Amino acid sequence: MKCKALLFLALLFSIASSAQELYPLTEPASTVPQGVLGGRIMSQLYQEYSQTRQMYATRIMYGLTSKLTIEVTASTSNHHDTLLPPNLTKHTHNAQGGNVYTADNLPRGIYYPFIFAGYNFYAKYRVYSNDAEKSHFRIALFADYSTIDVAHDEAEPELLDDNGGYEGGIIVTKLIDRWAFSFTTDYIVPHDFTQTQTKYIWPPQVTTLQYGRALEYDFSIGYRFFPNVYMNDYTQNNFNVYVEFLGKSYNGAEVNVNGVVGNIQTPLLEKGYYVEMYPGIQWIINSNARAELSVGYPILGESYIHFYPVYDLAVQRYFYFSKSKPNPPVRKPPPLPANYGE
Repeated sequence: MKCKALLFLALLFSIASSAQELYPLTEPASTVPQGVLGGRIMSQLYQEYSQTRQMYATRIMYGLTSKLTIEVTASTSNHHDTLLPPNLTKHTHNAQGGNVYTADNLPRGIYYPFIFAGYNFYAKYRVYSNDAEKSHFRIALFADYSTIDVAHDEAEPELLDDNGGYEGGIIVTKLIDRWAFSFTTDYIVPHDFTQTQTKYIWPPQVTTLQYGRALEYDFSIGYRFFPNVYMNDYTQNNFNVYVEFLGKSYNGAEVNVNGVVGNIQTPLLEKGYYVEMYPGIQWIINSNARAELSVGYPILGESYIHFYPVYDLAVQRYFYFSKSKPNPPVRKPPPLPANYGE
């Protein structure tokens, strides 16, 4: 019981001290307390003409040590078809008699089935902490690996739902009383996607789409607007507001069909950059559960992997455990003094 109580107090301190840095869309530099398990369910929605595009993901988090957190995320969505669009590799002849592969006039708003995308494995290690009353400064390094292998038809990589590959970066977080600030930057190296088509085609057509590598740069601001002051403990309902700026710069893609490199003629497969703004609200319940909603809009350029506005919803909870210990031995009371009762 004592071990369980100490673990719960550690969890309360960790969550309460970072209450305004549990960002809806980005990770803080703080880590999950050792031995604590967390679960998170996320969804993303946006309207693409007549179709509502949806992504759902389930994440399991665990504090392996006081500084190291590991996560596994599984996702499914109706963002992609089972194959690349036919006109991604449309064969034409130019004036010089060469082959040109284009992705002009990609269809939008058509039905796609829900497809299980794969898994994302994530690790975060807190390398620096400077904690004080009502403030702290923390730095963490992170890396993740994605097994996702779907027919993603844009140059921009995204390892949660669109691409397999590697990612690594750094998170810097500062908490000052009711304000929290965080900056994240990372680099993405996506895997290629290859498909082989044999139906009505001879010889078989092997298409490889090499996605662009990307640099991400995110800045988040959070503010606890309720409660003004914690009264008795940290189990009070907690309401935070956020604005998160998510930016990305990425290289252009390359299309290779049966060994011939295509001439890209669509902005969807060219290099690009953008910055999006996501205002959001978060409700923390009993210090170990939270619900949140964010809505995204472009402020510089636009992403081609979704339409706007983008709605992100999530719920999350932590679970704590303790190892059972044998009951302590029963000790006999000391003998009474000789003059007891006189």
